[in-house]
Amino acid sequence: MTRKRKNFLADLFKRKRASRKRSGIKANWPAERRALRIEPLEERAMLAMISVNSLADGPVDLTDGVTTLRDALAMAADDTNYPGADQITFAASLGLETTPGRITLGEGQLTINSSVTLTGPGADLLTVDGNQLSRVFSVNSDATATIRGLTITGGNAGTYGDGGGVANYGTLMMAHVAVSENTADYGGGVYNSSGTLSVVSATFSGNVGDDYGGGIYNSGGTVSILNSTLTGNTAVNSSSSYGGGVYNSYGTLTVSNCTLASNTAKTSGGGIHVSSGSLAERRWGVGRIRKRDWLLEPDRY
Repeated sequence: MTRKRKNFLADLFKRKRASRKRSGIKANWPAERRALRIEPLEERAMLAMISVNSLADGPVDLTDGVTTLRDALAMAADDTNYPGADQITFAASLGLETTPGRITLGEGQLTINSSVTLTGPGADLLTVDGNQLSRVFSVNSDATATIRGLTITGGNAGTYGDGGGVANYGTLMMAHVAVSENTADYGGGVYNSSGTLSVVSATFSGNVGDDYGGGIYNSGGTVSILNSTLTGNTAVNSSSSYGGGVYNSYGTLTVSNCTLASNTAKTSGGGIHVSSGSLAERRWGVGRIRKRDWLLEPDRY
């Protein structure tokens, strides 16, 4: 190395060291070593993926290699073997993407008592039918559930029963579903009792409440209905019936960007009847809004 080059490198080193001192960076060469430290990650629960491979219904049997929807919900409730929130889907082998299928209940209602998301292929491709023998779904108070992409029909809560299609006591989101032709005393389509119900991009049609709430009955809970259609729902009791589309009692009701059409009640509130509680928003696609119009006037509250 020539003397000129040695002098150049020495001068460069001095300038770098001076720059480090001005910036507060230690100039000790070689750089001091630092010990590596391993920090634990927070606990993370893996989602259990459960695939339904049969459209039959019967008593729960987890040993036969066949998984019905009733089996899947029982598996989701088993936090020992299926911890955390669970995802229930439908196997491709069922062919539901091209050929619509139907689950006809023969063992009573389907009970949801855990955190679970139930995803069907679409409301036009999968129907869960109560066969007029029982309610279709019941969501327990400690459950957080999502039901999407299927049709709920043929539910019957029986004499003095609530929620023909669904009875919700917990936290439930219903998205991209059709709820049709279900019957109950209160809440033909859905009965929400002190729970939280979110309805998004859904259709409620042809549901019957003998006394109150043909489509939806909210009792002391919180209900939000967004981008949905309620049509042809009825409250039919000749002596006293209210809220063909929705009946709200001691709860909070939010309705936004929805269409209400041809819903009827014999006494009051063809579209919506608010007996107590609050109606937080009123943004409508169809229907005049005026309080307490009477006797089969459609889509008013």
